[in-house]
Order: sequence, then structure tokens, then C-alpha cells
Amino acid sequence: DVAVHARSVVQQNQLGHCVTVIQKRVEDCQLDEYVDVIVSEWMGYCLMYESMLNSVLFARDHWLRPDGLLFPSSAVVFAAPVNVQRFWEDRVLSWSRMKEAYGVDMSCLRGVAERTTLRHVQMVDLHGEDVLARAESVLALNLKTVTPEELQKLTGSFSFQSYGSSEWHGIAVWFVVTFPGSPMTHLSTAPFFEGTHWQQSVLFLDSPVQLSQDDRLEGRLTMEPCGSHGRFLRIGLSCSLPNSEEPVDKVFLLDDNTC
Repeated sequence: DVAVHARSVVQQNQLGHCVTVIQKRVEDCQLDEYVDVIVSEWMGYCLMYESMLNSVLFARDHWLRPDGLLFPSSAVVFAAPVNVQRFWEDRVLSWSRMKEAYGVDMSCLRGVAERTTLRHVQMVDLHGEDVLARAESVLALNLKTVTPEELQKLTGSFSFQSYGSSEWHGIAVWFVVTFPGSPMTHLSTAPFFEGTHWQQSVLFLDSPVQLSQDDRLEGRLTMEPCGSHGRFLRIGLSCSLPNSEEPVDKVFLLDDNTC
């Protein structure tokens, strides 16, 4: 149990006079005074999957001083079109190659793998060269002011212009959180920096689209809790396609079947 181990660390370092471990949900706590700082690692895949942000906001509204600090203090979700051919080959196409590699024909599973990949958000370790256009911020949260009601549906728009000619497989999503200070500190899960356990999240198109240089892709992303499972996510993607009057309009799930 984390609380038990935390108490052991406090005792071993003789910090019992200034550190108190409370083994309760924050919603069930009763404090005798307001606090100066709230520190919480509440972020999940796509920022909001299995998020504990509502609990952080509860603590903020009940216990944080008006001039108190939140660590992190803000979060921004970014999106960009990507080519993820390596992932598609490994996750989907590989089932058709099992007989050649191992002598067992497992091609019947390719359809299952394809349907799962196209319906659920996929966690991928991207590289900078996989990104096909300048990333844009689509959602921004100020943790000092955002409300639980606003978290019930987050919506943002984007407009990308492709760098060059490439196959486009989907939209990648990642986040950056900021910690107050002078200077401020940023934790980025972008594919241009050292990898994290959050990776990047990819929303796959039903089939690849060929992009040409300067093609414009415009659309919207929405994130909302998935029905009665408040910590799961339903993500909506609507996006124009070059040389097509039929836009992308898909809903993706981020749940236990994804991770």
C-alpha cells in the first residue's frame, strides 16, 4: 500500500514532525487549514484518460489558498497528421505474414486487428519525421480556473497544411503540462523529445490518404467521458479530406480494451 510505504519513508527520515500521510480519498478529507501547494500527477493518455483531474479540482476548490500554486498549473493538447506505416505493418499486416515466418497461418486474425485498430485510440511511439504538418494546440486547460463542468466535453479545432507528399494514416495527439516557477518548467510528450510512458495517441483514418504539399486539413476534436465509465474517453474526430467532399467523421474509444 502506497500510504503505508510513505509513512515508512517519513519515519526513516525523521520527518514525522512536518509530514503527515492521510490515507483517504481527497473528497473524504477534512483539513484544519488551507494549503499553499497542490502537487498531482493526474495526466493520462490523451491527457484525460483515467484522469484524476476532477479530484485535483475538488482539492483546489476546498483547500487551496487564493494565492496558492498548482503543480502542474496548465495543460495543452496538441494534434498533427502523421504517417505511421511501421505501426500499421506491425499491428495489422503482420498477421498475414505469420505463415511465412513461423509456419502457422494466422491471416484470419488480420480483420480483427484492423477493426480494433481503427475503432480504438492507439498508443504509438512516434518519431519527429512521422509528423506531416506543423502541430497545433487544440485544447488548453488553466488548472486555476477550469471547472468540472467544462471537463464534461472538451472541444477544439485545427487547420493543418501538409509539409509535402506522403501517405496520411491518422491524427496524433499529445500534451504538454507547465509547472509554475521562474523560469517555468514544461513536461512535453511530443514525438520531438525524449519518450515518455504516455507515448502519443493516434486516431486512425479508415484508409490511408495520399497528401500533396500544402494540402489543407481542417477539423475538430472532442473529448468526453465514456458513458458511465467516467475515467474512460470517447474522442470525436471530424476532418476534411483533400480532393473529397466526404469528410472524416469518426468516434474513437479509449478504454481498457485499448491499453
